[in-house]
Amino acid sequence: MKKRPPYLIQLICIFCAAAFLLGIAGAQQPDESDKDLSYWTVSGYRHGPSFFPLSRYNEIKPLKEGEWDFKHYHTYDEMIWWMKKWADAYPDLVDLYVAAKSFSGRDIYQLTLTNKKTGKHTDKPAMFVDGNRHAGEVTAAESAFWMIHYMLTNYGGDTEISRLLDGFTFYFRPKNNPDGSLLYLHTAQSLRSTVRYTSTRGGVRSKDIVIGKK
Repeated sequence: MKKRPPYLIQLICIFCAAAFLLGIAGAQQPDESDKDLSYWTVSGYRHGPSFFPLSRYNEIKPLKEGEWDFKHYHTYDEMIWWMKKWADAYPDLVDLYVAAKSFSGRDIYQLTLTNKKTGKHTDKPAMFVDGNRHAGEVTAAESAFWMIHYMLTNYGGDTEISRLLDGFTFYFRPKNNPDGSLLYLHTAQSLRSTVRYTSTRGGVRSKDIVIGKK
């Protein structure tokens, strides 16, 4: 009889699958109805401020305000609201704190999840999960957020989740890059790191040309 893989591995597999499935719809192409006449201003370290037209994406709107759903991308403000709500609802399991500041001065929140009654978080084996390190990686933020919600809402009812939170510590930082996430979710900026190469030189690309030889 085959041994069943450890529960944490199963949970991580679900975590990764959620990121993949959300990523299928991750292309950020606004329709005409999404466009806004307002602008998002971003201070630039090297080139000064930039201005991006705001867009209203249906994909960042919850099904109902104040109720949990996993059918939209959670904005920075909405994630903070939920994290504070969880910290109040599960004081024996959650510590919420600001781990750092972003370039634009936004708080980067982190949660520590463990059963405080079974020991200090620093005395237990630990796992760190972050998401949205790069601006367009919003599906990673959603996957981390889903895992937080799943572990908290199933503690006490799921024996494996209870075992994990009793004996281990989990550090979550779902929005590691709030500035980039806000830019990605609220504007039509595609966030390419460079311009798309289009010149083919009549079918011959520059890498095919050897300088000094015919």
